[in-house]
Amino acid sequence: MCYAPTEPQTNQISKSGIQLFPSGRSKLNHHESKTFSLNETTCSSDLQLCRLNNTSLMLLSLIAATCTLKVSQIFAALLNTSVVDLYIHASFSYDAVETHFDNTALTYVTDYMVFLWMMYGCVRLINLSCKFTGKSKRERQLRRLCFTTAGLMLSYSISVLFGGTAHYLCVSWEILNTALFRMLWTVTVGMVTMAGGIIGLIGTEFAHLLSTTSDKRKRFHVIILPRWFWILYGLILTYVVYDGGMSYKRPVCDIFIAGCTQITPTLYAVLVVLSQKWEENEVTMPTLEFGRNVRVEYFIGFFLNAPMLPAYSPLLDSGLALGSINTVLHMGLSIAWGMQYRSIYNFGLHNLTNLNKTA
Repeated sequence: MCYAPTEPQTNQISKSGIQLFPSGRSKLNHHESKTFSLNETTCSSDLQLCRLNNTSLMLLSLIAATCTLKVSQIFAALLNTSVVDLYIHASFSYDAVETHFDNTALTYVTDYMVFLWMMYGCVRLINLSCKFTGKSKRERQLRRLCFTTAGLMLSYSISVLFGGTAHYLCVSWEILNTALFRMLWTVTVGMVTMAGGIIGLIGTEFAHLLSTTSDKRKRFHVIILPRWFWILYGLILTYVVYDGGMSYKRPVCDIFIAGCTQITPTLYAVLVVLSQKWEENEVTMPTLEFGRNVRVEYFIGFFLNAPMLPAYSPLLDSGLALGSINTVLHMGLSIAWGMQYRSIYNFGLHNLTNLNKTA
């Protein structure tokens, strides 16, 4: 039986894992959050949503990770326009014929430069999160958002640090078959898959933050997936990396596939922000603003990695050295990741300033 929950039921079910922003049929205050839990036995008569328990969510996370991986592998292979077959499965077993791994300074120096840039963003986000006192629910939500984004920057930092070290130390294909390279490259690629889970977490943090706004400020409703859903998503894909499921004769292709698996959490994080009418917030709720330019930077930052996949084949066929190609890719990463850091940092800083003004 489907029914619209009363206020006491709303307070009870909002503590569970999955929620959504329902339509405005409830008699609750317009400035309060009206959420429905998919973990309970209730349904929404408007959206016809039935309950999903934790087991179903775990299964959904597994399906999402598996399907995203398979689609990523197919999509990457279709975009390969090079005369060379790039996606030859290796499972960490390399040879002198098909394996190509650059060890020039151009590659590992630019890796270390990106590492410093991401660590800078990580530290700044941590410092910003510490400025939120946590006295109000909104401050705690903003602090968690900034801290989660700092975790994303940290995962990027670890990835390029270990990647640069692998490029510096592994100077022959024989070394690529050692435990040293497998350890370095598993961390390098594994941090990319875990970053996907953290991007999903950012979407969940935004969803929790926006659950306090009224329906009049929403374009559409977004399900609030629990935080552990995205952690599990990242762990599943990271295990695939550890098991050799994303290992190719050209190790750079491991990164491409791992990066493609970020599409599902990226779409979620973007859709959550798009669901809100931010222009109305600037007038009616000045303590929760996301300026147009900052939003554009947010959207571009999370999608700017995408052109690197189809661009790799033409760059390879052009005759450019692998070190030069890697430098171009690293420049693209530094811009995209920097925009992700800057957009959320500026969002947090601006709303911190507004909260201090209204205190």
